[in-house]
Parts: sequence; C-alpha cells; structure tokens
Amino acid sequence: MSFLEFKDLSVKQKDRNLLSDISAHFSETGVYSIIGPSESGKSHFLKTINRLIDQEKNIQFFGELIFQNRDILLKTVDIKKIRRLIGMIFHKPIPFPGTIFDNVAISLKIHGISKNISSIVQKGLEEVRLWDELKNFLHKKASTFSLEIQQRLALARVLTLQPKVILMDNPTVMMDPLGTSRFESWISSVKNRYLIIFVTSDLKQAARISDEILFMNDGFLIEQNSTEAFFSHPKHPLTESYISEYHFI
Repeated sequence: MSFLEFKDLSVKQKDRNLLSDISAHFSETGVYSIIGPSESGKSHFLKTINRLIDQEKNIQFFGELIFQNRDILLKTVDIKKIRRLIGMIFHKPIPFPGTIFDNVAISLKIHGISKNISSIVQKGLEEVRLWDELKNFLHKKASTFSLEIQQRLALARVLTLQPKVILMDNPTVMMDPLGTSRFESWISSVKNRYLIIFVTSDLKQAARISDEILFMNDGFLIEQNSTEAFFSHPKHPLTESYISEYHFI
C-alpha cells in the first residue's frame, strides 16, 4: 500500500486543466524527482499535495489524493494539520522579517507550539547542519545571509514541525555549485527518514539524488519509473525525446 497516492486526480481552474488524470504512488521514505518542460504542471502537482493550491481561485478537484489512508481532498480534512505533516520549500527563499531564531521559530508559533521553543529551534538548525555556523548569530537578521543559508533556514522551519513529507520546488536553482552539492548531500543523508518530492529542471541533478523520477508534460504524468530504468529504458516516446535532448540516451 502506498504512503501517498494520486488516484485518477485532475485539478481544474475554471475551464483550464492544471493536472489531468494523474495516478502516482509514493513510499513512506525516499526521493522522488519531478521533471518536465516549463508549465507542465510540476509546481501544481506539489501544491496540490499540501493543499496550497487552494489559495488560487476557482479550484476544483476530481479524483482522490490518499495520504496515510485518507483522502486529503475532502472538505472535512484539517488543512492546517496537513501542512504541518507535509512541509514545502520553494525555489526562492523568502525570509520573514526578523532574526534567524524568529525565522525558524515562526512555524511553531503558527501551529500553537509554545513549549521548548529554543531547543526545537536548535534541533532544526542542527538537522540542516547550520547550528555550529549560526549559533552565535541567532539574533542577526536572516535576510543578511546568503541565499543558500536562507534556503536551509526555510528547511529548518519545516523540520521543526516533524513532517512526514517534504516538498521542494527547485530549491537549489539559485545556489552556486558548492551550495547545491551541500544541499544534495543533506537530502541523501535523510532520504531514509522522509518522503522527499523534489521538482528540478536539472536532469543530472535528478539522476544524482532520486530513487524514482516522474516526467510530466502539459499537466499529464507521462511516466514514473526507477531512476536507472527511467534513463536507460524510458517507457514512453515523449520521455525518450525529452531526455535525449540532455544526451542521456
């Protein structure tokens, strides 16, 4: 049984199909990369999982999205709880006004957690390998630090809530190669603890970090396969055409 599963799921905005007849499955842990052309539905795919897509107007769901044996598209679902269990970071970190400490602790305040804030913040920073670097700068403004550090702070903010799933929408696109390498190293170190669903425009990155790859095009999921099989024996002509442009075939 899948930990997270799309069952014939379509998402519409008025007359526009954002996602069409998606069926996909995810285990409880591991790294799944989503690739595809621009405007192929990758970000909508992520935002549907933690219901951030609800913030857009005139959204309609058709089908099911099963998480921990429950359809989380039902109106009775506690969306705040879903977003605690399914965290997300974006391609560009947007630090909250205030200090490093404030930026990590804000998620706890939003979810009504008021005990052991300092120790939870420390644990979050330790987990993203920033505590030793920042422990003497917790009261400096987060916006004064590099984009790499800001992104890892955003990740620490998510981790303080002890999520089961982490969604990442092109999180390294604004990092230099060294920052990207450090971020990928972190992902590899925790892939047996979390389900990580990772949108990337870099096929080589997908090949490096992923257990499975999903290829999307025009709102459809064209193929889901293990990383090795995806690149060596693609099932669909569209997949083969897309990855051949990057000289993987």
